Amino acid sequence: MEPENQADKIMVAGTEVIYNKVEKEEVIYDYLNWYNEKQDAYYTLSSYGDKILSKEQFLLLAGELLK
Repeated sequence: MEPENQADKIMVAGTEVIYNKVEKEEVIYDYLNWYNEKQDAYYTLSSYGDKILSKEQFLLLAGELLK
């Protein structure tokens, strides 16, 4: 893992997700990865773009998607 990328396991709406924060000189963004066993699918949610969300806002959004 690159030193600019910090990862943590977090429970969101009963699902274990991997929260990643990337901080490089030119860009800062968050992304989450999780696996849905019933659907046999991996998901990624990213905050990369022109809007900035706090970690709390980003996790709240993920919680809405995981309900």
